[in-house]
Amino acid sequence: MVIVLSRSVNVRCFHIVGEVGFAQRRDELRAVIQLAAAQGGQLSAQALCEHLLDGKPDAVGLRLLSVCERMGLIEWSTKTRRGDSIARLTEEGLRVAKGGDVFVPERGTWTVWVAEDPLIPVAERLLRVEPFKEPTAVDELMAKKDKSREERGTVDLPMWVQEACDIQGQPGWGDKCAISMLDIEAQGEPAAKPDAQVTLTLRAALGEASSIRLKGDIQGQFADYELQQASPPGFEEVWRYCLGSRASDWDGSRLAMEFEDLDDTERASFERHLVFDGWRHAVHGTFGRVQVPHVPIRPATDIDASLWANWLLAHRTQSYVRTVDFARRCEDVQEVFTGYRLQFMTQEQLAVSLRRTSAARPSRKYWHLQAPLDWSL
Repeated sequence: MVIVLSRSVNVRCFHIVGEVGFAQRRDELRAVIQLAAAQGGQLSAQALCEHLLDGKPDAVGLRLLSVCERMGLIEWSTKTRRGDSIARLTEEGLRVAKGGDVFVPERGTWTVWVAEDPLIPVAERLLRVEPFKEPTAVDELMAKKDKSREERGTVDLPMWVQEACDIQGQPGWGDKCAISMLDIEAQGEPAAKPDAQVTLTLRAALGEASSIRLKGDIQGQFADYELQQASPPGFEEVWRYCLGSRASDWDGSRLAMEFEDLDDTERASFERHLVFDGWRHAVHGTFGRVQVPHVPIRPATDIDASLWANWLLAHRTQSYVRTVDFARRCEDVQEVFTGYRLQFMTQEQLAVSLRRTSAARPSRKYWHLQAPLDWSL
């Protein structure tokens, strides 16, 4: 049993100014950081020159450590112009020492696309980052005619956007390069049209962990991926919010149904296809129409179970039934409805009920039950 909820994601687009770090190997810096880690998290310019730079002047080691400082990998404990300057690894440096890439900063103007949805964690709301592209002459001409663009200007970035831009990770759209938003200004210009269509899909299955996927198009680029840091609601929560006031009819594995509300296919398969107008949650938001196929069902009461059991006896009658066979079939049906107190019809009563519901001519099921009684089989 699987529940799939889908909705469109509100994607906002801003032009911002700041420093963005792009992941690179930078083996020469990694070697410096790993040497510092091997020496207890501290490194002097003199020691760096002795171990990695073939005894070059201390000034060379200082310059290399200064590069590491600009990358946020070290900070100075003491700094002089001599080789006894001591650098200490930062948290970022410790991450690189363990094998992580180095985030090389680039300052400029960027265009960012961010998702606003309660099910998307802050760390995964940044969908795409691209260098800002200067408008063409045609764009400039259109902008002059577009009064709404003139009115937009620069605005304070909403707090949720600032939080989304204060991350380190790999956006779902773009060149799949990990980035680190290092120093972003708190103001930006909203884009006129985000040019983005993104759908969020929540999948909740009985007995499985729930998952959330994003799928769609941003500026002509398609992506489809599962959120790795999301905490989606589990199956039981999703299902009970679908059921609403009927949640008490669910026992953890089957939904209670009245016999008269079921058609023959549902009675035979013990499953029902349910459709709900919508799904609403105070925290997780709203989804539209929901279809849930293959819902396991059970009788609501002993009376419903008895009606269902007798219907099954008739439904499964495909050949002549001797008295001993009928008793065995009742036992088989009893196992299907374990825990219910059943009132079975006799073979004769079941045959009579079939005769009453058939047309002018008795049905084959009627004769399969009645004939063995007439022949005392």
